[in-house]
Formats: sequence, structure tokens, C-alpha cells
Amino acid sequence: MAEQQESDGVTDEAQGNLRMGLMTAAQLARSASLRRRSTLEQATRRDLDEARQIQARLDVDRMTARAELAPVHEASWWEQAETRDVARAYETAVTWRDEDEAARAAEGRIRHELRERYQIEVNETGADPATVRDALARNRAPGQEAAGERENARRDRDATLGLVAESEILEYEIDREDERGQAERFDEALALEEDANRIWDSAARREEHAERISQAGEPEAAAAWKQADVDQARSPSEAVRSTRPKQSLRPKTKTRPNRAIERGGR
Repeated sequence: MAEQQESDGVTDEAQGNLRMGLMTAAQLARSASLRRRSTLEQATRRDLDEARQIQARLDVDRMTARAELAPVHEASWWEQAETRDVARAYETAVTWRDEDEAARAAEGRIRHELRERYQIEVNETGADPATVRDALARNRAPGQEAAGERENARRDRDATLGLVAESEILEYEIDREDERGQAERFDEALALEEDANRIWDSAARREEHAERISQAGEPEAAAAWKQADVDQARSPSEAVRSTRPKQSLRPKTKTRPNRAIERGGR
């Protein structure tokens, strides 16, 4: 037996995993078969048309199972098959063996190969589902555990990247809101400045001031001030921008004493 196991490359651990997989497959197959029969019987009692539709779907599933089981009759399939492949084929065969001759033949071939290659006799009677689940959990392959850890790490990484992306989007939206707010405040400031300029240089302001001067008994001074105000007045914005007095760029004209003397002499 040991030589046969060594030649086939089957270790004790792999053999134990295969036994557990076959027991689980048998339980799943019996459950599926009972559920299929119950569904069909209930539909038959309710509505014959519904029962015929269900039977048609089951026929399609049965033909699909035949195609899946065909490779188990080839030696090359057994040379490449892994534990999960054998367990899956055995589950399919047991599921359909009561309704399909090809499935019964496939089950017989699987039992034969398991006995000849791996010295395993399939015993379905003692396969308690809870015991099978516990055994599978204890004998879980290290590669499956590593795959689970990698999957968890990938999910954590994706979740982290998603949070970072959401954070960047929020920051971008906040910056856009700040830019819009600054632009709105700038527009408001420009509007206030324009209003101030209009108020300052309004005709009403000049008329009102000139009227006060006229009422003081100096109509000529009022007219002169009004014209000078239009020509020389500065708006509030200009006054704020520059509080330093501007120096004239025009060179000062030197006094001419001779002409002053001449005027004095006339």
C-alpha cells in the first residue's frame, strides 16, 4: 500500500483531505437529490403546467451533469485531477444516480479509481454533516489559509484606497468652495467700490454742496467750486489707494525779477 501511495504521489494528508471531501460531497448530493424530488412533487400537486416546466429544467441540468461526468472514464483525467475535482465529480454522480444511468456508471468508475489508486473505500453511511465540517476545518490546506489571508489583505487595501480617494475628493471640493467664496467676496468688493465712486461723483452731491455755498451768499464761489470739483475731485477708491501727496513732475518756473520791477514801475 505504501509503495502504491508513493508511486501515485499521494501523502497521508492528501488522502485524509480526499476522504473528507468525498464524505462532504455525498452529504451535499443526497440533500440536493431530496430537495429536487420535493420541489417536483409539490409542483405536481399544485399545477401540472408548473411541474412540466420544472421537469424540463431538471432535464437540462441532468444533461449538463452527464457532460461534466464524461471525463472520469479517462485515465488522463485522473492523472491531472486534484482533490476538489474528484469530490465535485463524485457529488454530481451521487446527485443524479437515481435518475440517470450515465451518472450511475460514473459513480461506479469513481469508486473503482479511488479504490485502485488511493486505497479508499467510499463509505457514505457514517458521514455526519457536523463531523464532516469540523474535520474539513481542522484539515484545511495551508494554501487555502494563505489565499484567504491574501484576499482579506486585498479587501483591506481596497477599502483604504477608497477612503483616501474620498478624502481627496472632499478636499478638492472644499478648495473649490473656498475659491468660489473668494471670487464672490472679490466681486462684492468691486461692486461696493463702484457704488462708492458713483455716489462720490454724483451730480446730486455737487448740486447740494453748491447750493449750500449759494445760500451762504456766494453764488460765484459756488459755481467755481462746482466746476473745480468735477475737474479735480478724486473718488474714494483713489483716495484709499494713495494717501501720499504727488509731487509735480513739471519743473518749477524761476521768477523773473526784471518783469516784476517793470510791473511795479508802471
